[in-house]
Amino acid sequence: MTELSLYERCLSFIEDQSSGEWGAKIERSDALKLVAFIQALFPMERVKRIPELLEANNRYLLRARQSEQALKKLLEMYIAMANSGDCGNWDPEEEEEVIEARNALDAPWT
Repeated sequence: MTELSLYERCLSFIEDQSSGEWGAKIERSDALKLVAFIQALFPMERVKRIPELLEANNRYLLRARQSEQALKKLLEMYIAMANSGDCGNWDPEEEEEVIEARNALDAPWT
């Protein structure tokens, strides 16, 4: 038995429902418009890529979290070194790079 296309499955469902189960009468032309709309929203090539896209998103988030942790450690090390006086005396909290790094770390994940 051959697998029905998304179009055929939607059309079959709509025809079943228009026969009275929901008490709705749907004209065939309206059913075809609805099926076309569903296909536009959920083309199969996009649906098939969902697991791949979720995996890529997870890898991106993991790398972003790892980068965040690395930046925190580097910033802590730099501040500790600057405050130790071994490299001279200055306030690292006033440096543009430190301010940018702190702002990046404080920004919300959205």
